Amino acid sequence: STSAKATDLAQYDVADLKFGMSQAGQEALSASGKGFYNMTNGAASFDVQGNAALPTVLKLAGMPDLAATSGTATFQTKIEQKNEQQQITGKAGLNDFTGNFGSNVFQAFGMQADFDLAMDTNRVDIRKLSGSLSGSKQPGGSFQVGGTYAFANGAANLKVALQGFNQNGLRPFLEPMLTGKQLVSVGLNGTSDVQFNPSADSVIKGALQLTNLVVKDIKTSQASSPLAVSMQMDVGIKSNVTEIRQVSAALTP
Repeated sequence: STSAKATDLAQYDVADLKFGMSQAGQEALSASGKGFYNMTNGAASFDVQGNAALPTVLKLAGMPDLAATSGTATFQTKIEQKNEQQQITGKAGLNDFTGNFGSNVFQAFGMQADFDLAMDTNRVDIRKLSGSLSGSKQPGGSFQVGGTYAFANGAANLKVALQGFNQNGLRPFLEPMLTGKQLVSVGLNGTSDVQFNPSADSVIKGALQLTNLVVKDIKTSQASSPLAVSMQMDVGIKSNVTEIRQVSAALTP
C-alpha cells in the first residue's frame, strides 16, 4: 500500500509505503518506508526498513543448496541526496540462522552490521562498516572496514580490522575444510591496510594472528595440540615493480 502526494508538481512525498509477501498464510517478507524527492533541486530522503523470515523466503527462492529451519534477516536504511551527493546509513542483521549453505552448517548463527557510506560522481567513501558475528548465540568476533574508492582511475584505500574471532563465528566456514574433524577452538585477529593507485605508488600491509587452533577427530574424539600461526606482510608496488619489504611467518609449535 502507498500514501503519497505531490506539492506543486515539484516535490513528491511518500508518507507510508508498505510491502509484504507471504506463503501458505506465513509471512515471508515485509518492508515499509517513507520519504520525499524534490524535482527542482534533486534533494531526496528515504527511510526504509524490513525483515524476512528465512525459512519461508528460502523456500520461495528455490535454492536447493541453501535452506533454513529458523532465522530472520532485518535491515534499516536511510538514503539521502543533496547537491549530487548521496549518503547511505543503516543497520542490517542476520538473526538466529539455523540451516545450511551446501556443506556449511549454521547453528543459531548471527551477524550484525552498521554502515555509513557517502558517494558522489567521483568516489565512494566507506565512513563506517562495522559488525559482529555470533554462533550458538555466543560472541564470535567483530570487524571494521573503512576506505575510499575512486571511479575514474580505480584508486582505493582500504583498511580492515578483525578482532576476537573465535570458533563460534568461524565454525561454519572452517569445519567443511577439516575432513573427519571438528573445530574445538580457534582465535583470529588481523589488520590490513591497502593503498592502491594504478598511476602512483601502492602499498599493501597486513598482519594476521591465528591462535589456539584445536581440532578433534570425530571417530576417536582425540584432540590435537594447540596450534598458533602469525604472519606479517609489507609490499610496495611502483612503476610495475613489486618490492617485498617484509613477509614473515611463525608457527607454534
